[in-house]
This record gives sequence, C-alpha cells and structure tokens, in this order.
Amino acid sequence: MIKKYLTGSTIVAQEGQNIKLEYYLLEEMRDAGGHFLYGMMIRKEERRAGKLERTQTVAKAISYSREYVERMIGLFMKNTVTPLTMMELIDEYVSREGLSA
Repeated sequence: MIKKYLTGSTIVAQEGQNIKLEYYLLEEMRDAGGHFLYGMMIRKEERRAGKLERTQTVAKAISYSREYVERMIGLFMKNTVTPLTMMELIDEYVSREGLSA
C-alpha cells in the first residue's frame, strides 16, 4: 500500500488564471523487513472554460532514502515544477546527484 503525504502546495498565475500545484511524498513498504521506497507525485488543478481540470504525475520508487526524495520535492516546489515536466526533471536530478539508497 502506498501512503501519500502532502509536502506543500502553491498557487501560480498563468495566462490570467490561478493554477494550484500540490507536491506529495509517496511511501511504499517493499518487503517484510520494513524497508520503504519513496517517490513523489505532483497534482495540478486549474479551471478551463469554467471546468475544474486535474492532472497528476506519479513517480514511485525513486529511492530508499526519504531525505533524498524530500530534498528533490523541496527543489521542485521552489521551482514550481508541474506534472508535465516532472519525470524528465527527476531523471536530470538523479543523473546529477546520483542515486541515494
């Protein structure tokens, strides 16, 4: 079972409308030994033509280190990363910083 923890949210103005971004830490127990894997999710909410639209991107199992993924989420929040670019930026972050297990 995957647990979600809301790490933070922000509202940004884009093209005259507000967009809400929510950043989640994901935690999943991987084995009976109590080892957890951590990932992240970004959810975006915006109104288009009077309708609320939600999109999200999930990246499970980025690292065994909670702190590593929390640092990544913090950086993504600071730079208002959206679901559209999240996967590419995770790849760049891991390539630059290395895996932390």
